[in-house]
Amino acid sequence: MLPFLLVIFTSPTLIKMQFYKMLSIDHTLLSTEAAHVIHSCAAIIKAQFRRIKGDANWKGYHQYTNDAGIKFYLRPNRFKEYNKLFLAFSPHKVFNNNQHNANNVCYSDLLAEISSCMQRVGVRRVDYSSFKIVSVEIGTNFRVHRDPYFVLNSALMIGNMFFQKTEYEHYRTAGNNKKSSKYFKAKFYIKSEQAFTETGLTNAELGYCSPNTMRFEIKLERADKYKFMDFSSLEVLFGKTAEDTLKEFLAKEFHKLFFFSWQSIDKFSLRSQPQWKNYYQFQLDHYWGGVAPGKRADRKKYYLNLPKVYDLKAEMDTCFPFQCQEKNLDFP
Repeated sequence: MLPFLLVIFTSPTLIKMQFYKMLSIDHTLLSTEAAHVIHSCAAIIKAQFRRIKGDANWKGYHQYTNDAGIKFYLRPNRFKEYNKLFLAFSPHKVFNNNQHNANNVCYSDLLAEISSCMQRVGVRRVDYSSFKIVSVEIGTNFRVHRDPYFVLNSALMIGNMFFQKTEYEHYRTAGNNKKSSKYFKAKFYIKSEQAFTETGLTNAELGYCSPNTMRFEIKLERADKYKFMDFSSLEVLFGKTAEDTLKEFLAKEFHKLFFFSWQSIDKFSLRSQPQWKNYYQFQLDHYWGGVAPGKRADRKKYYLNLPKVYDLKAEMDTCFPFQCQEKNLDFP
């Protein structure tokens, strides 16, 4: 029986199933004010990285890049000594030679990429604790079994925040525009439809991911405002429970998505006049935009409890790779 079991546990199907349950760490901003770290890093950065004029938001900083997705920002004081250092990069994209984040990468590979980046400028593991995680993007890619544009257009809200259209048809964002969400930005888009400017080819066409691949991502604009992890230290990402904690956070946020499609309502099972009334109201354009914020939760609950031909929310929860736990996570 043992050889048979080994075949099962190493089968391509199981490997593929595990492959699609991977966490992504995208754009990350780290900082340190440790003088000994900055001094040793600065010498290597100036020797191996290219000085650029760069982003106007970093006025007053000396900006360097390796032209492969890694940037450093060094702040000089009045004595022309550097007293603060920022490092910006996407571990996921750098893993793919700064080309894309459309595939799924093991968390251990992302950690190895972070370590490689730090080692490149002379930062030892013992000094990771002196680096603060200023902001970080946490996401995952997953496949859906319906037309991805239908899924995207059905995702109306995350919590009480509406998803907004962008200049890209395949891309939606929510948050980061009000006091209650200024440290938070959700992104939901069709990763397989994301195209490269140079060629016009999409991630799917280039073979970076399968068709019908979605991406859900949360950017913590101010990581120190979130208490479910100790973002005051880079070392936290290397902890034994870090990956599971980040997955739980992402699953909890995805669970807040409200998917709406009035066509999903089974009109042949409607029995009461209020049900029929709501059935027709749900078909009105911009219906949800006219519902007062304080009443949206009740309206959503009413819709979700109506008889359905299909349950898009349940389908998406099944497609999403991480399960939402009941554990409370402390964040704004």
